[in-house]
Amino acid sequence: AFCPASLPSSTILTAFAPRRSTSLCASIRDIDHLMPEHEGFPIEVSFEGMTCKFNVRPNESILSALERTGAGDALCLPTIPHECRKGACLTCTGKHAPGSSASNLTNDNALTQSTSIDVQNAGFVLICSSFVLGEGVKLELGQNSEAWDEIHHKRFATEEAQLLGRAATAYTMRLAAERNVENWKKQTSEVIKWTPNEEDFPFQ
Repeated sequence: AFCPASLPSSTILTAFAPRRSTSLCASIRDIDHLMPEHEGFPIEVSFEGMTCKFNVRPNESILSALERTGAGDALCLPTIPHECRKGACLTCTGKHAPGSSASNLTNDNALTQSTSIDVQNAGFVLICSSFVLGEGVKLELGQNSEAWDEIHHKRFATEEAQLLGRAATAYTMRLAAERNVENWKKQTSEVIKWTPNEEDFPFQ
């Protein structure tokens, strides 16, 4: 991604490069805050080793603040990953970094209550629907793949989920049979008439 040598004068952030060597954004850049400190709260956001700080205004989502301040340029991230802007798709997911004040965040996402609790308990933050209430919030962006794996994939990989899946399949088959009783009778009759032989069970 292209990282400009200078940021727009309207950008409100302090950005610094990681200690590891990199061909992009290798120099430290300090940009004065144009917004009064009492207007909103500072937040620290990182992405693949790059870090920047900026203020998030009251009732402003973290995503909106990132877009307003141009902080994505400091992170060498011209486009902030997002889709729904309602806190439902997990595309914009970030995660609390060590030492982050999780209690200084609130959210208004569109997830079910149980899924929303799972997201919070795992330390994930949907930046399109999260708002800063105080200082000390530190986030690592680009966690959508990890969030999908943790919240959705692993949930359906459990033994309990597989049992529920089989039960749902059996229920669906029963409903289909009840809607077409004659077809169900025919299929059942064919199963009863079927006599297995040794060729049907070659591994016995």
